[in-house]
Amino acid sequence: MPGARLFTCSAGGIWNRAETCRECRQFPAQALLPHLPDGPPYTAGAGAQVGETLRDAGVSRGRQAHPGLRRRQSLRPGSCGPVGGPDVKVALYARVSTSDKSQDPETQLMPMRDSCAAQGWEVTREYVDKAPANDLAHRVRWRDLLDDAAKRKFGVVLVFKLDRAFRSVKHMHDTLAAWEVVGVGFKSLREQFDTSTAMGRLLLNLLAALAEFELEVIRERVKAGMERARRQGHKIGRPSVWDRRGFSRRFGDILERLNAGDVSRRQAAIELGIGYATLKRLLDARDVEPGEQPV
Repeated sequence: MPGARLFTCSAGGIWNRAETCRECRQFPAQALLPHLPDGPPYTAGAGAQVGETLRDAGVSRGRQAHPGLRRRQSLRPGSCGPVGGPDVKVALYARVSTSDKSQDPETQLMPMRDSCAAQGWEVTREYVDKAPANDLAHRVRWRDLLDDAAKRKFGVVLVFKLDRAFRSVKHMHDTLAAWEVVGVGFKSLREQFDTSTAMGRLLLNLLAALAEFELEVIRERVKAGMERARRQGHKIGRPSVWDRRGFSRRFGDILERLNAGDVSRRQAAIELGIGYATLKRLLDARDVEPGEQPV
């Protein structure tokens, strides 16, 4: 049905929330995880056996568990999802908002490495992004992390703070639900929470909501500062190409060569260190009509 949230199981069945599995016919669809919009379909692992109750598999009482369900594991304080013993494999995720040298991912990675070493955990890979939290398109390493988590290449994801990983409370809930189904735990170095209790789950939601609120406050302050600077006559955005040292002289030389037909526009843009569209915009602004350009 259009817009329905489809589910999948290890037996290959696909169904919506209102139906039973089309393959198994006897297991409730609510037991498994939906396809998430920000990543590939997540299927449950083959942990629970037919005959176990849903309560044993960590879902609810009264019916048999789907063969694709995993048994719920105990949680440690400061974590979400199953966290293994001292030999667990860990993936580290760090993110900074920009590529500015003042924001160094090592500030987050170093204490996380120390924490893993102290607990005897093996760091399988470090994922580092340089992009804002809500810019999922440019968070390439985050997408790699989601793919590797679905393949169960590690047992725990460790971050420095919640806001380094998640852009909103909903984003956090969807991601952690996917990881719990495949048996991947989550830990934050700065925040401590225990999701095996109602109070711990409430604390996790509060921490995520506060992180989301803090990001919104920062965005509002940045917008207000830019508006104030604009009203004071300051230019907002990247510096103009005309502000580059010697650009006016080099542009004049290129202009003469363009009019003489000695250079193409594309080659001229390369020599000036600007894009083709920028050069075209500069020429159009000057109302220049260069002669025939060599190919």
